Amino acid sequence: MDKKVDSLIKILDSLAIYKWGISSVPKSNKFYHDYSYAISLILNYDYDLEDYNPRDFHDFLIFNIRDELKSSIGIVEDHLKEEGIDYYVVSNMQKDKKLAIGEYSHKMAAVRAGLGWIGKNALLITKGYGPRVRLATILVNLDLPVSKKVDYDGCGSCNLCVNICPTNCIVDVNWSNGLKREDKINIFNCIDKNESREGHICGLCLVVCPVGGEKWLI
Repeated sequence: MDKKVDSLIKILDSLAIYKWGISSVPKSNKFYHDYSYAISLILNYDYDLEDYNPRDFHDFLIFNIRDELKSSIGIVEDHLKEEGIDYYVVSNMQKDKKLAIGEYSHKMAAVRAGLGWIGKNALLITKGYGPRVRLATILVNLDLPVSKKVDYDGCGSCNLCVNICPTNCIVDVNWSNGLKREDKINIFNCIDKNESREGHICGLCLVVCPVGGEKWLI
């Protein structure tokens, strides 16, 4: 194995996160000509439905989990700089707010890296923690070994997220390749139509998901 690849993998293994994986950047993506591979980082978190309220959940995600994941990103960045490897940290901000899309899909990068599937709630679902994870993606100009793809059963007949959604924006459809986001969820109803949230993240479809726990751990 190339020394740069070996040292990067050792850094990734040392991170205080749930999982990481590597996928190829699709040829159709605008980043393809500059960065050939995407590193997906997943940080898990715990949040119970019993303790849920929109303001606390919003603050928990933004101020706690985001900063924890930033720390891991920083460690990888420092290593890539030291090794002289070109990289790009994908933003979590929406590039086009009118379309509610980002510059590179963290979720699809993680799916291509074998880290989970897209749930009925249009979120990445991991076996260990369900959708209760935060994602980061780092694009690199380095020939890396792609993670093994994993077949998942998906959400099946579970409709907990569909039924709990306060804006009825989730469609009861299991994900499959080629399915558009609009076929699964009305993202514009999801963004903030519930006045009681006062602009805070809803997140009910995250905390109600039953996936996660000992029987799911891999």
